[in-house]
Amino acid sequence: MDISQRIFDKLQKTGITQQELSNATGIKKGTISSWKTGGYSPQSDKLDEICKFLGVSVQWLISGEEAENTMSDAQEQKLLNIFREISEDDKIILMARAIELKRSSEKMGSAQELRLAG
Repeated sequence: MDISQRIFDKLQKTGITQQELSNATGIKKGTISSWKTGGYSPQSDKLDEICKFLGVSVQWLISGEEAENTMSDAQEQKLLNIFREISEDDKIILMARAIELKRSSEKMGSAQELRLAG
């Protein structure tokens, strides 16, 4: 797998569109498309921006040998983009739900710690 293939594989796995990658990096969507259709690869001066957005290292993008982050910058960016697009009422609902999930997760973590200690 080459650099371009890894980029498109990561986009597919994270549900990020070429347009979102374009918006985040300033790379034209047509240029990104050419990586897939024309067999071209990104210019080396853009690799750092691409990697930061996708949440991977340059080493992984070039060689495929380094593990990816579990929660990528790309996933966080996608969540942020969704948040920016929803109504103010929906933002309040989403924030309340996020707080509930966090509390629930913290309680589960405490319960698991108690079981392991006992």
